[in-house]
Amino acid sequence: MKDGNTRIIRTPGPYSTLPNHVIKNPNLSWKAKGILLYITNRPDGWNLNYTDFINRSTDGKSSVQSGLKELQEEGYLEIHRNRGRNGKYTHTEWVISLNKPEVENLHEDNRHYNNKEVSNREPNGSSKKEQQKKIVEYLKNTNLDRKTCWAMAGKWLNDYSYESTMAALKEINSKDKWSMLNERDKGGIIGYIVEVIKNAESDGQQSEEELMIENKRRALGLD
Repeated sequence: MKDGNTRIIRTPGPYSTLPNHVIKNPNLSWKAKGILLYITNRPDGWNLNYTDFINRSTDGKSSVQSGLKELQEEGYLEIHRNRGRNGKYTHTEWVISLNKPEVENLHEDNRHYNNKEVSNREPNGSSKKEQQKKIVEYLKNTNLDRKTCWAMAGKWLNDYSYESTMAALKEINSKDKWSMLNERDKGGIIGYIVEVIKNAESDGQQSEEELMIENKRRALGLD
């Protein structure tokens, strides 16, 4: 069957709609978009829960959870588990926002990060956005939320060289320190990574391979 124009047969009646920026968001699966559409179709005060989601589709609990996680990471959904005076959970509040999330701006070309103009293409041939994406791929190993990962990747590219940042992340990855890092809070995770980047930066503008060798030598006490 050849590609062609789409013909939509519409039926009369009430509709549920989503903003275009949600429909076109490439970071959301169709599953997540469907879940968001269903949530916005519910009236205020509706008791949202996993059982309700599962009963209204063929998706199991793990599938629903992954879709909800996407919505949280992209800034469309917040789930607050509220406690009473005795410290016990009393109820869960679901907050939906269809406004264009700030995180979307972080996926764009970061040429004006912190009001500092930078070139679209870096000397090594990759764009700022491509470099940022590679850094975020490593940061997915942490407990940092997606918005923070993109924000920190942009900041580190602004403060340090791409080579030093990547060498530091590869060093952490080679030692499999992600589990140790995830035992820390958000500030602890970021602080540790920054220290490793600074160590790599102090070695000068070397290649990633050379910086990794230097970091390994330092870890073994050979310097």
